[in-house]
Amino acid sequence: MLPRIRIDLSVDLGSRRAAESILSALLPDNVELPEGMTIDMDADSTGLHVAISYDLDGADTLAATLNEILDHIRLAYSAESRLNSPP
Repeated sequence: MLPRIRIDLSVDLGSRRAAESILSALLPDNVELPEGMTIDMDADSTGLHVAISYDLDGADTLAATLNEILDHIRLAYSAESRLNSPP
């Protein structure tokens, strides 16, 4: 059995509303993961928490997945900010 890599990411979004909105945008992407990869996400009062785990020999895939998740968080945050800013 290969060692596993686990990455724990916390993103402070400033509010539960923003965290839950972004979480709901990200959850549909967590399908058809590579065999053995796990992704857990949740929101709390101020932010989003993501934990990704995968085998050591899949480090490149893990890094690409992390990059994709960060891109999606950035895009979702940008959209959320525009929708909730005063006209």
